[in-house]
Amino acid sequence: MREVLSYPRLVAFGACMGAAYVLYQIGMFEWLDGRLHGFGYPGAFAAGLLFSYGFTTPFAVAAFIAMAHEVNPFIAAPLAGAGAFLSDLVIFELLRVSFFGQELERLRHTSLVARIHTLLHHESTPERLRKWMLWTLACIVIASPLPDEIGVALLSGTKLSERAFAVICVSMNTLGILILLLLARAIQG
Repeated sequence: MREVLSYPRLVAFGACMGAAYVLYQIGMFEWLDGRLHGFGYPGAFAAGLLFSYGFTTPFAVAAFIAMAHEVNPFIAAPLAGAGAFLSDLVIFELLRVSFFGQELERLRHTSLVARIHTLLHHESTPERLRKWMLWTLACIVIASPLPDEIGVALLSGTKLSERAFAVICVSMNTLGILILLLLARAIQG
């Protein structure tokens, strides 16, 4: 427990995610659906802005499900992907220069992370495979409703140009949102 408390910003962030989930489950954010629902493509862009942050992702997913039959998914997904990219850019910059960077650096030296690092950097694991696994995991996290902070944190530790970061974030978020919109349409009939 003492070790967990040595990461106060990450604990606070996790608590915010948990609180957002609980508040969402009890219906405290039904107003959000009402605000984004019916606004079509601007609503898709706004929901995209919310899609990247771990504590607002559930609200964005609910908005996408609500608007799935009102918008063309092949137009709404790129707009929402652009919104998500703007949020990812904020996350990327915060991780590079902010207080989260200090805690993430300390977290790298914990026993759990050291074990994972040892496993991935085993002499029998080729460097090319390690990089492929890192990029694949980061892309899956960014495309999914999982918090983009995790995927962006994985990418922020690599030598990645801003242009490559933009291409990855826009394409993965757009793909994830497109799949979400198409699934919502299929399930809702």
